[in-house]
Amino acid sequence: GHTERMGRGDKEAAQAGTAGLPAPELDLVCDGEGECAPSSPDLDDAGVMTEREVARRTSCSARTKTVELSGGGGDGDSIIKVRYAFWTQRGYYPDDPDKANQDSYSITHSFGGIDGDSLFAVYDGHGRFGHDCADFAKRHLPKIQAKQIRAERIRLHKANMKREERAKAPGSPKTKTKGAFNPKLWPMLGPKAYEDACRKSLLECNRAMHRDANVDDTLSGTTVISASFHDGRLTICNVGDSRAVLGVKLKKESVLASASADSDEEKKEISEHDVAAERRKQELVASITGMDDGGLLALPLSQDQTPYRPDERERVKACGARVMTVDQIEGLEPVHENWGKRSGEDIDEVGDPPRVWRKEEDFPGTAFSRSLGDIVAKDLGVTADPEMVSVQISQNDRMLILASDGVFEFLTNQQVVEICSGFEDPLEACRKVVSEAYKQWLHYELRTDDISIIVLFLECDSAGDYKNTLELLVGMAGRQGKKPIKNKASEGVEADSRKTSGERSNSMYDAMDAEAIAAAVSAEIEE
Repeated sequence: GHTERMGRGDKEAAQAGTAGLPAPELDLVCDGEGECAPSSPDLDDAGVMTEREVARRTSCSARTKTVELSGGGGDGDSIIKVRYAFWTQRGYYPDDPDKANQDSYSITHSFGGIDGDSLFAVYDGHGRFGHDCADFAKRHLPKIQAKQIRAERIRLHKANMKREERAKAPGSPKTKTKGAFNPKLWPMLGPKAYEDACRKSLLECNRAMHRDANVDDTLSGTTVISASFHDGRLTICNVGDSRAVLGVKLKKESVLASASADSDEEKKEISEHDVAAERRKQELVASITGMDDGGLLALPLSQDQTPYRPDERERVKACGARVMTVDQIEGLEPVHENWGKRSGEDIDEVGDPPRVWRKEEDFPGTAFSRSLGDIVAKDLGVTADPEMVSVQISQNDRMLILASDGVFEFLTNQQVVEICSGFEDPLEACRKVVSEAYKQWLHYELRTDDISIIVLFLECDSAGDYKNTLELLVGMAGRQGKKPIKNKASEGVEADSRKTSGERSNSMYDAMDAEAIAAAVSAEIEE
């Protein structure tokens, strides 16, 4: 399929025309010997980037684009009309003002040779060479996934042909397998087969990154959040802490009626897990009750993979990792695991998250539990194995948002959906979300992270089932997104007193002695 790439003309048109800011120019400062380097960031008297500097750091779609995807079900007339746009803004780090934007994205249509399929993905690099890791994933993952999907479809096609051959009457002449090289005759994949192909793709891409001599992923890597449209179904693959959020059209009466009917069926003894699920369900019902009828409800389709999650924490500990904050490592705080049980709700307020460390060592210190790359963290359980969710797109589903954690640092899923729902144009929705996220970074921090988002507006005529929507909501409710990743300043506390003086990276690589780490892991890397 065709993978979109943003050329210089598109960038300049987007920044000059859409953002309402002057076209970016790369200022260079040259010495007497002709050596040139980027100039210092353009800051105002308060040390904040000027509009011109923000424009220089911004890349986005030149315009909103439209694609028609298959609605599935074997009905050729059923389509999903998608209008979409992308926006990214490079972060600002006072200690490293020329740091590259480590976020990236890819959009591929006619994916896997299927006209009605598309793949959208956002990559968020981390560590010293995170931009190389994100770029590697962008260039290779779509190709690898398309290959895996084609291989699975042709395998099913051959299996179907063999079954037909065996079903023939004894003595009938054998017929040659037809359509082996015609993708239009290959069957579409079901949810499990498609998810298996996606899992193989991410693991293969991770191995390829490890082998590539041009990418140093020893202590660097990237997260991936991807959305694949196949036969009217949406499959979300998540590795890391970027997010996918679905905006669902809310009809309170239908949703609450489904909730009430389910409650009547559950008048039986239930387990502790079921009690927790029922509590989340009641919280969700209370939230829906307070919303305006007809509004969009944020349905999280991914779950942040960090040591905040008890299941992820126990998984990496079983692989030999120790999980502690930096303050705990340095002896400034007692060792404990009271970091909250629901990612996105009970989160640290001072920017010192639990991290993954080697036993008796102060590295790698990853603030996530899954990623591509990060060889040193591999044996500690930091894996590229994705978590996946598949849903059938219906007329209830109005928008899909894929974004790096720079968006959700101070904005909830629901806030992002509500911002986007205020615009008819996905590009304007992208611009507003990035602008709001940037403002929050300025208010609560001295630096800003890279901020990237893809917004898709969906139009589908397939009937929706609110009971299925409720089941998805209950299953994902409470996991993340009700509160921002970092809690805002408490009432009565000035935000400036909460600002941090230095960078808090997902990877602790930049704060370490590179030579010491290289010496400690050289034997492992050689092996």
